[in-house]
Amino acid sequence: MPTAKHTDKDELIADVIAVQEKLLDTVSRLATDQQNQVFLGTWCVKDVLAHLVGWDHANLEALQAVRAGVLPAFYAFIDKDWKTYNALLVSKYRLEDFAELISSVRASHRALLETFAS
Repeated sequence: MPTAKHTDKDELIADVIAVQEKLLDTVSRLATDQQNQVFLGTWCVKDVLAHLVGWDHANLEALQAVRAGVLPAFYAFIDKDWKTYNALLVSKYRLEDFAELISSVRASHRALLETFAS
């Protein structure tokens, strides 16, 4: 019986999902004090996860904008390394409850991938 042909896009999406699940599996084992420990500039793991959620939402909005023929709204925030916008995203999407934050990462990522596929 022939197997379904996978495209490069399918493989890339599968790889992205696998990497994110590995990341979430790894961080889910952190102790509470480690979840709040700064390790990347001024960011802790919760900030990094909020950043991922924020960019998923920003990219969802950007996809809709591009499909409508307009420039994505986040370009209004462009600065060096997107520092201002990244800070805004972290403040908007950071949750103190770690399990809820991990669920939020999964949900936003799933929504982004589903939207790209449509």
